[in-house]
Amino acid sequence: DSALAADHLEAYESAIASYGRALQASDEEDVELLIRLARANALAAQAMSDGASTDNDAARETYAKAALNYAEQALTIDTEALEARLAEADALRLGGDTERARESLERGRLMSFSRTPELFRIDSLLQAAEHEGKLEKGLLSATEAAELAPDGIRYQIGRAHV
Repeated sequence: DSALAADHLEAYESAIASYGRALQASDEEDVELLIRLARANALAAQAMSDGASTDNDAARETYAKAALNYAEQALTIDTEALEARLAEADALRLGGDTERARESLERGRLMSFSRTPELFRIDSLLQAAEHEGKLEKGLLSATEAAELAPDGIRYQIGRAHV
């Protein structure tokens, strides 16, 4: 978890390796580990997208597909896992399927009685994707995420991007 907080590609890759080893050592139906793997892969894909280099397209796509795979595995085990639903929405967004991403995010929103910074982070990025990359469309959600997690650098960066 500390690797994810570091908020850079190498840290995400380290987290993916650690969570992968932990999942192999477990019964491979550990919902929390599957969610962590989904989030780490989605964050790695996003980091590669933020770099804007087309050299990273294949790796970014691989991370996005892995994120979706792990999120779907977690949802197969626990259909009410909010963090898995959010990871699924993020992975779908990263894969370019904004319609399904929005459906998944809205299902997550209905499941949650609390406002989470991750929900608003994904919503802000999804709004931008739905509006042909216009980041300002996600400003309200990015601001909400940053206010809910003032110490979360990824949320502060998200708000700064819009």
